[in-house]
Amino acid sequence: MSKIKAVFFDFGNVIYLADQMIAYKEFAKFCQLSPEEVYEKIYLGKIEKIPDEGGSFEEFYEKSTLAIGANKTKLTPEKFRKVWCDIFLPYEGIEKILELMRPEIKKILVSNTNLIHWEGAMSRLPLIKKHFPDKNHQVLSFLVGKRKPNQLMWKEALEKAGCLPGEALFIDDLALFVFTYQHIFGGPGMVFNGRYDSINLLKNEFVYQGII
Repeated sequence: MSKIKAVFFDFGNVIYLADQMIAYKEFAKFCQLSPEEVYEKIYLGKIEKIPDEGGSFEEFYEKSTLAIGANKTKLTPEKFRKVWCDIFLPYEGIEKILELMRPEIKKILVSNTNLIHWEGAMSRLPLIKKHFPDKNHQVLSFLVGKRKPNQLMWKEALEKAGCLPGEALFIDDLALFVFTYQHIFGGPGMVFNGRYDSINLLKNEFVYQGII
């Protein structure tokens, strides 16, 4: 019998592939910057984190379009929102892994995300609706008010899981977040990126941990 009672899943590149550069390439069509420069202004300029920490869409839109010098007549709020939400793709194998998990092991989504992405796309995706259907299975940064690697994200996940850190496996595509969870809480973690890693790596880890 597995000692693991819960698995904490990141969203981007774990449950679905996520690529913000898709949006930055589209935004570049409405300004004089390259996609890489748009990335620098919005992501590296930390404007991107505004909605992830509970900020409004209006603030995010205004600061983003100002930073990149976008033509707001063409890049309207509605167009901006649509582009920003159209960055998620399914990938082969993850659905089967989720289906194979022992039913007594709780699945919890622990995601740096925002209300824009959540309402505009994520909450409607089939794997989210089926495996992370309600707030008992979701820890979302825009509701917590902090983003990983802030420990409040994992504290809430552990409360919802009702288990000890050593009983909760955390999976993320960013090594920093996995190492932070391991360092602060002492729980098991795995770095996995569905864009580059074989799904068999995840399957083998789940078999080893007795999760499937």
